[in-house]
Amino acid sequence: MRTASHDSLPKTLAYLASKSSGVGALQFETILQVLDAGEGMMRGLRRSLAREGLTGEGFQVLSALADLPEVVPLSDLIAIVDTPRAFLSETLTRLEYSGLIERQRGEVDRRMIRLRLTPAGRRATEKTCSLVQKGVRQILRGMGDDALRGLMARCAALATEAKAIGL
Repeated sequence: MRTASHDSLPKTLAYLASKSSGVGALQFETILQVLDAGEGMMRGLRRSLAREGLTGEGFQVLSALADLPEVVPLSDLIAIVDTPRAFLSETLTRLEYSGLIERQRGEVDRRMIRLRLTPAGRRATEKTCSLVQKGVRQILRGMGDDALRGLMARCAALATEAKAIGL
């Protein structure tokens, strides 16, 4: 079983699984497999983004901007993305230096910032969205609609149960 080297929790769960038996061991192993699958998929998607010169946050910003009017106030973007403002500013700077977005200051109020995707940013967004969609399809190939709905229902039930017990 792979575990993220920076995260001690999966290692601790694996240790607890080794100390359990029967149904308890199976439950720990199941949760570990779910966590490992999710982490592996996210790692793969991040690698795909990195090959395109993007972080997850950069991809989120580009995707949001692609769905908004051509020029959008920064406040509209902030309302969509769930990123601390300082971190968002850093992401916007990287995207601007990469030529994927443009920032424009307001003519009357210089504090007002408007954003827009550049043509290169629009192409990068389309290409990256296509790559991510292809990756998701490949990850889930062979699973029919019923299997996918069953997996989604089970994951939702796990999330609901975890929330109910305070995890």
